[in-house]
Amino acid sequence: MNSLPMDTIAVLDKIGDNIFILDTHLDILFINDHAVNLIDQMNFKLDIKGKEDLIGKNIEILDMDGCETLLNLLYNGPFPTKANINLRYGSSVKILIDRFYIGGELKGYVLTWKDVSEYERELKDIKAALDEFLIVAFTDRLGNITHANEKFCKLSKYTRGELIGRNYKMLRSGYHPDQFFKDTQRYVNKGNLWQGQIMDKAKDGSCYWTQTTIFPLGSNDGKPYQQVVIQTDITEQKRTEEKLQKALKELSDFKFALDQATILGITDNKFKFIYVNDNFCKISKYERHELMGKSPKILSTEPDDLYNKIFDTIGNSQVWRGELKKLAKDGSEYWVEITIVPLLDKDGKPYQFISFQQDITVRKKTEEMLQRTEKLSVIGELAAGLAHEIRNPLTAIKGFAQLIDINTVYKQVIMEEIDRINFIVSEFMVLAKPHAIKFVSKPVIPMINQIVSILESEANLRNVQFEVDLNQSSPLVLCEQNQLKQVFLNLMKNAMEAMPHGGKVHIDLDVIDGMVEISIRDEGVGIALDKIKKLGEPFFTTKEGGNGLGLMVSYNIIQIHGGHVRVESEPNIGTCFTISIPMCKEPMML
Repeated sequence: MNSLPMDTIAVLDKIGDNIFILDTHLDILFINDHAVNLIDQMNFKLDIKGKEDLIGKNIEILDMDGCETLLNLLYNGPFPTKANINLRYGSSVKILIDRFYIGGELKGYVLTWKDVSEYERELKDIKAALDEFLIVAFTDRLGNITHANEKFCKLSKYTRGELIGRNYKMLRSGYHPDQFFKDTQRYVNKGNLWQGQIMDKAKDGSCYWTQTTIFPLGSNDGKPYQQVVIQTDITEQKRTEEKLQKALKELSDFKFALDQATILGITDNKFKFIYVNDNFCKISKYERHELMGKSPKILSTEPDDLYNKIFDTIGNSQVWRGELKKLAKDGSEYWVEITIVPLLDKDGKPYQFISFQQDITVRKKTEEMLQRTEKLSVIGELAAGLAHEIRNPLTAIKGFAQLIDINTVYKQVIMEEIDRINFIVSEFMVLAKPHAIKFVSKPVIPMINQIVSILESEANLRNVQFEVDLNQSSPLVLCEQNQLKQVFLNLMKNAMEAMPHGGKVHIDLDVIDGMVEISIRDEGVGIALDKIKKLGEPFFTTKEGGNGLGLMVSYNIIQIHGGHVRVESEPNIGTCFTISIPMCKEPMML
């Protein structure tokens, strides 16, 4: 050892590796201080007290399992060289061997030992843990399986012998396209970690899903020389996901069917809208955002008490069914048949309410029409009896009036009024049994002026003035003029009676889109909206002592003439009846 300088020995003692120096006969010349721990482990088998007991001894004294390998390397090289040596007492070491020269002459060998026993034990523990909880396989860069743990074999239903040396392609299920695997392999070959879900096929043909991580192990050339495939079985999870997706699809289909077939609305437990479908918006004429957070009362034409009863019923977890008349955004009314179902939480308390509605507006109008028809039938029978009883004395009155020698003008007025009474009686007969009506092309303005002149005397007594604005040539309409006069008479008299303290009756005429529109407007107290909708119904009247027959007859006459009546009213401003009748361009007789 005198051949090693003291400063060199001092440096070797401070190096953190186990260093042995041998002479050319493989006798131990030097052991650095760091190697004391290694020697203590060797003391398990060797009767030595320290490194001094090894100096001068041949390396074979260590009695290693790999002694022959070590001796072969020392004698034959190449140098420097690396080797893994297992000591007999169970430790594993990595050893680096090189020669050293002094003055150009070979003086011996330097052995640098690294104890990797603890590392290998940790690696073994990690592998055991992986094998316990994960599915692990190794493949080479071509995808050939080089290792498969028990869990891999159990899941794939192949034995280890059936897997080793076979390409991973044998497990493909056909679910993924070939391009999927090409892209994956290309990504991993670049040294990237890949993660994803793969469906593989077991030996028995069954398929299973795994959450897969492919970890590339690189080599000196930078290309992965093998891949670690770590998997977890997620087959049940995927089945659950598929069931959930199927359930969601069914729910979506069910919702689509409901949206197509019904008017659907959902409120929270505070009775505020949280969802309405397109049909709901269409019938209510509200945009969806206009309804969100609002109470269903926004659509109500019913008293609040009814909605409060509905809320009490469903709030107590009971289903409510019924028919409701609702008000759309544009003011129009519609009827729905509605079922409200409370959805209950785990405590049995409602947290949402679903309303299923069907539009029954046409049905309700039909029912109203049938009711009106029944009333008309009763009125017809009554009218027939009245007409018969009135006509008999009226005939006698007319006959004797012709014999009375009175002023010719008065006599003419009396006869005209008797004829008009007789005509009105004939109209009662129309209610009992409709008859053929002869329509003739007639100008409208003369008919209006004639009725105004007839009512002027009565209007003066009531302090009522007629303001007539007919600033155009008189349009022609195809009509039965006595019936139209009856309508004008009824509406003008109603306008006068709506102003018990006097006022003005405004009469205007216009032609719009081929329709002659005659407006008769008073300056009275107006009519409530709910009553306007009932005008024209048998026996419905807003006048004290009225019978409702005048407007009913008027509405029917206008309908027979192919027209319609529109009513507008504002409180304390007045009511306007607008009659629309098709215009006739040329005079004609039918």
